[in-house]
Amino acid sequence: MSELVRHSAVVILPLIVSNSIHMVVVKRNLFPLAASPLWSRGFGKNKTWRGLLFVPVSNALVLTLIAPLIPSGVEMPAILGFALGLAYMVFELPNSFVKRRLGLAPGENQGKYKVAFSIVDKMDSAVGVVLAYLLLGHATWQIALWLLLIASMAHVGVSALLVTLKIKSAF
Repeated sequence: MSELVRHSAVVILPLIVSNSIHMVVVKRNLFPLAASPLWSRGFGKNKTWRGLLFVPVSNALVLTLIAPLIPSGVEMPAILGFALGLAYMVFELPNSFVKRRLGLAPGENQGKYKVAFSIVDKMDSAVGVVLAYLLLGHATWQIALWLLLIASMAHVGVSALLVTLKIKSAF
């Protein structure tokens, strides 16, 4: 298994699974008590405590479950998975904050900023996850840049699939 494939299995695969499960949780309104917004005025109603808690915890579980299958193993998969899930969620917040300041509704990408926000929407969390992975000492800059490209492309592909399956409402 090449190093890039190994790193992708550690970083990207668990996040695809945990975020896809999170979309099902949102669609079915599971854990409704945790569905309150973090800060409605600042981030909008779609950024909730449920997501901030669910994604890191589920990512920790998924990485822990698949870690034995990854060659060379993964040190402390639960902690790494939680950290990467948290980075994913936290790095979505600045983009949401800027959109609210520009008057865009949650989940909306319109007007003259549509292309810019579409790109940022698919890269913000990828940047956070890869940066966290790099800063935790798990990757070189070269691997990190490849992971950023792969994670961004995966985000586009998985988002399109979830919209097609009607699990997610918007791309």
